Amino acid sequence: MNDKAKLVLFSLAGAAAGVAAGVLLAPQSGKKTRQQIASTAEEASSRAKDKMHEGMEEAKGKLDDSLKHAQELRNQLAETIRLSKDEAQQKKEDAKNQFKNRLREATDEED
Repeated sequence: MNDKAKLVLFSLAGAAAGVAAGVLLAPQSGKKTRQQIASTAEEASSRAKDKMHEGMEEAKGKLDDSLKHAQELRNQLAETIRLSKDEAQQKKEDAKNQFKNRLREATDEED
């Protein structure tokens, strides 16, 4: 869990604890206190869900960016391999031609 997530989690926990203490210590009826606790819990749950969804969207965005970057790297690697293969093929052809030329020169010298 990163520092930002920890800060949000501890802030929400601290706020919930403070509200719960205030509600429990306030001079009012048990029914009203239970309603306030339920309402506060519902609000905290809603905020936590919102933060979770924000975190999931952020993670999804980072995953999408990572996948896009990986695809770009794959394409670059494929191009490098293709160019290397072409270069190797050209060097092979050059060596073959040089060998043929030297062979001809050698056979011409013998005649």
